Amino acid sequence: MKKFLVFTLVALSITFTGCYDDSALWNEIDDLDQRVTNLETVVEDVNNNIDALQTLVNALQNQVSIVSVTEIANGYTILFSDGTTATITNGLDANAPIAPTCPSPRRSPQDSARAPAPAAAAGRFGSAC
Repeated sequence: MKKFLVFTLVALSITFTGCYDDSALWNEIDDLDQRVTNLETVVEDVNNNIDALQTLVNALQNQVSIVSVTEIANGYTILFSDGTTATITNGLDANAPIAPTCPSPRRSPQDSARAPAPAAAAGRFGSAC
């Protein structure tokens, strides 16, 4: 009898474990991964533009003049009289919002009944996700 009970419990646990659908979780993970990849690209572009602006400031402080400005595929390359260059790239969309928009949280009716929706944390530049 004891062996039958153990066998039944093992069979039931295997049966119910196989029914779990975690595809929604994997979709959320893929979405977050894509968002992180996009943010990394934006941060890299911003850092490159900051470096270019720092070069411009240094040239201004050292009274270096601009020799030429060359248009490239996605911006401009500036050549200074001391031989240094600065590359400034174009933005993606002039009408795009500066701060990212926060997606609305996915909440079921049961969640709404249990607790109020979480408030966005107010930061220096407004609400944060």
